[in-house]
Amino acid sequence: MKKLGLLVLLCAVALSLYACGGGNANSDELANSKFVGTWRVDTISFKDQSEAFDTEWTIILEADGTGKSIGEGETGEFTWTLSNKGFKTKGDVNTEFVDDGDGIKTTILGANLRFNKVE
Repeated sequence: MKKLGLLVLLCAVALSLYACGGGNANSDELANSKFVGTWRVDTISFKDQSEAFDTEWTIILEADGTGKSIGEGETGEFTWTLSNKGFKTKGDVNTEFVDDGDGIKTTILGANLRFNKVE
C-alpha cells in the first residue's frame, strides 16, 4: 500500500511539472544559478515519519530555464525560474523548491520531498 501511495505521489509530481509553462526574463541569472544540474530525491516524509526514498526520481534543470522530471517510468517537461527562496516551476501548476543549504525541498500533496544534487 505504501508503494502505491508513493507511485501516486510521483505521478502527481510529474503531472504538476509537466503542466508548467512560461519563460524566463534573465537567462544569465539562470545559467549561473547553483540549481542548474541534476537533482535526485533523497528522502520523503509524511507528517512525523521519514524514510529513505527507494526510487530513482530526478529533476534536471537546464541553464535556459527548461527542465525534466524523470521517475517511475514517467518523464515530464517544465520551465523554471528563480525565486527568493530557491526556484519554482511556472504555469498552470506552481511548485516551489526551497534551498535548504545542502539540497532542495518541496511539499507536494502533503509529502515533504528533499533532493540532493548529483555531481
